[in-house]
Amino acid sequence: MARTPMTVDKLKRELRSIGKACFVKYFDLFADPSLSDSEAADRLRRKEGYTAKSCRSRVSKARGVIKDGWTERALVDISASKNVPQEIAERARELASELKFQPPGAQS
Repeated sequence: MARTPMTVDKLKRELRSIGKACFVKYFDLFADPSLSDSEAADRLRRKEGYTAKSCRSRVSKARGVIKDGWTERALVDISASKNVPQEIAERARELASELKFQPPGAQS
């Protein structure tokens, strides 16, 4: 079944499902193409204690945001959010800034 194209509204729903802090805290895990979805979900489960199903969903949704090219928008939105701890907002800004300096095609 084909995925629904990403929109601003869908991005907001996906970030609520993943958890904005989770998206930022585990961004490197989600963005790592060397890890299968299953491996990434297992690492997330061991670190956070989420259920296996929840971890699979978070990994799938986070990787969808990244794959669809909405990473920078997600990070900018998270950095401006009043509903995340300040350190998460600051890390989101750092990640967004780092991504701006990558050559095209460097983000997987």
